[in-house]
Amino acid sequence: MKNTQFISIYYPYLGDKSNYSQVFIPIRNS
Repeated sequence: MKNTQFISIYYPYLGDKSNYSQVFIPIRNS
């Protein structure tokens, strides 16, 4: 479940919908 927390940090870090979108794909696949 640590991966889920990583997404939360990526959201504000990238600040780009296109960027966080790519992180969501691999996390959902896991």
